[in-house]
Amino acid sequence: VASKSGQVLNVEIDASGEVSYDAVVTGGTNADRKVYTKRSDLRGSEPSPEDVALPTEEEERKAAERTAAALGAIVEAKVALDKPTGSAVVQAATSKNREEKTQFIQYTPREDAPGYNPAAKQRVIQMVPAQIDPMQPPKHKHKKAPRGPAEDPVPVLHAPPEKLTKEERDKWNVPACVSNWKNTRGYTIPLDKRLAADGRGLRDTQTVNPNFATLSESLYVAERQAREEVRMRATVQKRLVEAERDRREAELRELANRARMERANPGMGAAAAAPPPPASSAPAPSGDTIGEGGNAPYGDRRSDGPGGRSDIVPDEDRPETEDEIAARQRDRLRAERRRERERELRLENMKSKGGNAADDELAAKRRRLESERDVGEKIALGTLTGTGTAGGDADARLYNQSAGMDSGFGPDDAYNTYSEPMFGRQGVSGSSIYRPTRGEAAMDGDAQYDKLVQGATSKFQADKGFAGAEGGGDMGASAGPRTAPVQFERGGTK
Repeated sequence: VASKSGQVLNVEIDASGEVSYDAVVTGGTNADRKVYTKRSDLRGSEPSPEDVALPTEEEERKAAERTAAALGAIVEAKVALDKPTGSAVVQAATSKNREEKTQFIQYTPREDAPGYNPAAKQRVIQMVPAQIDPMQPPKHKHKKAPRGPAEDPVPVLHAPPEKLTKEERDKWNVPACVSNWKNTRGYTIPLDKRLAADGRGLRDTQTVNPNFATLSESLYVAERQAREEVRMRATVQKRLVEAERDRREAELRELANRARMERANPGMGAAAAAPPPPASSAPAPSGDTIGEGGNAPYGDRRSDGPGGRSDIVPDEDRPETEDEIAARQRDRLRAERRRERERELRLENMKSKGGNAADDELAAKRRRLESERDVGEKIALGTLTGTGTAGGDADARLYNQSAGMDSGFGPDDAYNTYSEPMFGRQGVSGSSIYRPTRGEAAMDGDAQYDKLVQGATSKFQADKGFAGAEGGGDMGASAGPRTAPVQFERGGTK
């Protein structure tokens, strides 16, 4: 049995004492149907002898009558749908039975009724059916009702409602949205409500993602490693450059020593061909070192050659100090500079005697030295020459003038624009103007030019020339062909 609300059903118990939920699916559209809700309905039935017994004659007759009535109802419904309906059928039926439906009614009016006539105390009224317009549209409207559900929706079993406690209501409470932009009614909204609507209380600002620290540490380690790699790479590169420089200096030093020994002793070519010392050896050579004017605190000094060169023989009993090594290197540099100056002096002497090769070599060396000097040295030596010119491309007469073009240029009535003949310039003549050019479509340019010179263009010439001009007057056969444009001359003033 359903309750008053129509949504909650009472609990029912079947014959076995268990809760029966048949009422959930047997109501609604299934009220007139057989609904199988039990598991026992899935098993096959075991009919009794009474169930399978043949019907009697009375039962057969009643079943036949019910079947005929049901079939007749179906046929009548089908036939009724095929028959015409509407105002035409009603009008036809009304016209047919008009006389039968006509009625005469006699009544006696009341004396106090409005329009009472004492002469006619009784009246007879004829009632006829109203005429129906056959063209009148139907007054009813066909409405198609929506089809109902094929079956009831799946029932959802709900537990009975329970009352919530105050703690549960507070926990499920959702505050109303408070806008920070609109307040059309002008409500005074407390700050706690704004904070609750904004959701700031739900933010956890104390927690910091540990990945930030990991990222910072990784960047620091990567930067430190990159700096260490760059430093090591620079150190290795510097060592390689120093080793290459030492090796080169040792080779040059050995070559210079061998050259000096060959000049000093021409017969010692075999001794000079000794292999050079390794690059990792000390910068001081193993042989004699030539110095210039230097004091030799250790060893002895012996003079050799006209140039006053002296060889410093170090004492082999004790090692040399850094000062001694530096002094010997300075002496070596002085000697090399002196030899360079002597060589330049010899080249100049050869130049004075007419040496072309020496002159070219000396000039090339001077040009190289001049090109290597910077601007400051050139200015100090007075050899710098500017690239610009003082005069420039403009005429110097235009400078320092107090008057312009408006004074002294010429009188206003003077006419000297065309003071020179048109073809007086160099390279301009009548032949260069009137000679036709040979084009792709021209047959023969020379033949065309000959025709123009011979005067075969009479159709392009005027019958009468200009008076006072060359060949003026009658342009007849006596006038020769014109080979240049007409030139006018200014006549004298009358």
